[in-house]
Amino acid sequence: MYTADEWANVSREYLEASGRYVRRQLREFQQLEESAYSPTDAEELRDIRVPLLLMHGTRSSLSDWFQPSVQHISEHVDDTRIKVFEGLSHAAPMQEPETLAHELRHFFEGTLPRPEAPQPGVAI
Repeated sequence: MYTADEWANVSREYLEASGRYVRRQLREFQQLEESAYSPTDAEELRDIRVPLLLMHGTRSSLSDWFQPSVQHISEHVDDTRIKVFEGLSHAAPMQEPETLAHELRHFFEGTLPRPEAPQPGVAI
């Protein structure tokens, strides 16, 4: 949960922007519940063939849910990296955007193929 000081630092623009997506997200949850697909099904997870970066904060109000979820996913997806942000909540991008950006940059630099250097005299 957020302290009063943390709520004071959450911008009004961020809250308004987030609110625009609530209805769509609720519809997506309803569709997921009505479908046969399960995002936690081990067979479905084993089909993932790209590197995953799973991130969560230790101060999230959902940390009791995130921790076992991250563990479950990492047990069934081959190339999984886990990053736990000590002292941060689900709003880590607002709390410490530089820390989050550093982790994302590090992850993508380590997983994306490097572009080949152009050969001298070869048109691009």
